[in-house]
Amino acid sequence: MRILGASSDLKSSTLRVREVHRRALNLEGPLGERYSLVTGPSMMGPRSALVDRLPVLPEGEMVKLEGGWDATYDPSLAGLRPRGRWRPLWLEWLELMDDPDLEVLRGPVRSGELMGLVGLGPGHTPAGDDLITGWLAARWTLGDLESTSRFLEGFDPGLTTWLGGDQMTWAARGFAWAPLKGLLSALSSSDPEGILDALGELEAVGHTSGRSCLVGLALGLEGAMEV
Repeated sequence: MRILGASSDLKSSTLRVREVHRRALNLEGPLGERYSLVTGPSMMGPRSALVDRLPVLPEGEMVKLEGGWDATYDPSLAGLRPRGRWRPLWLEWLELMDDPDLEVLRGPVRSGELMGLVGLGPGHTPAGDDLITGWLAARWTLGDLESTSRFLEGFDPGLTTWLGGDQMTWAARGFAWAPLKGLLSALSSSDPEGILDALGELEAVGHTSGRSCLVGLALGLEGAMEV
């Protein structure tokens, strides 16, 4: 295995293999924190390394990551602020709620209860968590740190998956995986083609993850729902 690049926050660590996937290994640090080895740039997020191939390791095996890599991805959302001129576009994303795959989200969204979405739906990152991730990232870029802080204070990791909780926690702190950051960056620009490209990247994530995140992003940009 060769590390081709890493997120700017990755540090040398000795970690335990917690989850083995086709294109990623999720590793656990001594305090339960997540690290990831991924095989595609679009999978990069906080505490992540892009590798030429995944090592064949069973769950529970120990892995040592030693420095010397180049920082190729910055997960921080600092400096991004979506432009209001793109509001007609993100309002269209709310129509994704009509998708039968996202039916489980409709009740909490209509009631405006963000915390009611935690852990809702199947998968390593439940659809509810993906929606919340988009919402938190949107509120953070708009400077609503009161809401993101309130989420962190009230969030119970035991209500969802390890990966889902990690993803939401990072978003509340102003960090994101590449597809979500890419779209927020494009929305902060004047480049319509860049927005369409970034939109396609996020929509392609998982079975429902990308679409759920888009709904959350739109709700967050509109100021809908409360913690």
